[in-house]
Amino acid sequence: MSETSSSVDISFKWDRDTILDSFDAIYSDEYKNSPRRLVGWILIAMAQFGVVAALKKSSFGLLIFSTIMLIYWFYGKKYVAKRRALANFEKDPLRDKEIALQATKDGIEIENHFWKWEDMDTVDELEKGFLLIKGLKHYFIPLGGFKSFEDKGRFKSFFKSIYSTT
Repeated sequence: MSETSSSVDISFKWDRDTILDSFDAIYSDEYKNSPRRLVGWILIAMAQFGVVAALKKSSFGLLIFSTIMLIYWFYGKKYVAKRRALANFEKDPLRDKEIALQATKDGIEIENHFWKWEDMDTVDELEKGFLLIKGLKHYFIPLGGFKSFEDKGRFKSFFKSIYSTT
């Protein structure tokens, strides 16, 4: 891939740190924009009523069940999902390999597929990188993948007229 003023070469290692940053970005996005979030809050409300009812009626079983459900919702589900992501990473053939991408004003080539900027649902700028979302597919690009600040700026200019970054 050649570097020209009309393209940006992006290169990063698909390692444990990158997968953890990717997991955090995708997990946050999926639960922020998911109907599961509403269902979860309904379950939380029911569990809290369960705790109150258990305390009033001295129902130890209901109190334990409601407490476990609340602990799982706030801490357990992310932990379980992260462990699953790390287990999948350990089996990934791209593990600890260098990933090379090329972005242009028309889109970005990802895993031998060209994603047009217009076809993506959104492109979010995050603290540790960019999250590209197209349908059910998410792709995380860490900031360390850019060779320079100018490359990062050119990358942002490719999609900024279509998407507003957060």
